[in-house]
Amino acid sequence: MNKPIKNLLVNKESKSKFQKTESFRIKDFKLKKTIGEGGFGKIAVVEHKKTGQLFAVKKMNKKQIKEREFTKYINTELKIMQEVGNNHPFILGADFAFQSKTSLYIGMEFCKGGDFFDFMYDDVGKKIPEEDIKIYLGCLCLALDYL
Repeated sequence: MNKPIKNLLVNKESKSKFQKTESFRIKDFKLKKTIGEGGFGKIAVVEHKKTGQLFAVKKMNKKQIKEREFTKYINTELKIMQEVGNNHPFILGADFAFQSKTSLYIGMEFCKGGDFFDFMYDDVGKKIPEEDIKIYLGCLCLALDYL
């Protein structure tokens, strides 16, 4: 049986303006724009009301996670993001995480350019220059080697 999702802490290595001991609720943030959807929920750009700092927040439905027996995988993803993410330039870290009765939230640095998947599929049929591919693969290999 999978462990329940625990109370989550702010990442001590975060580049955000928050202290390790701070806790958050969804009402601490102002929704700016939904930027993506995943298997368990949505990703949105939010603004922290006190600091004005922008984050990408992944909101996941806890009921769906438990029904699909993915609790272990979500906890592993969060653990990697907290422990590794902010120590490597090519791995995105979790700046904070919290939960409500129905949802799990993971906050991370907002990267304006989007993710690599979007980059690859925005212009389907457009060829990516070989030199660019070498750079992307090099970055990917360095990130995987670090893990």
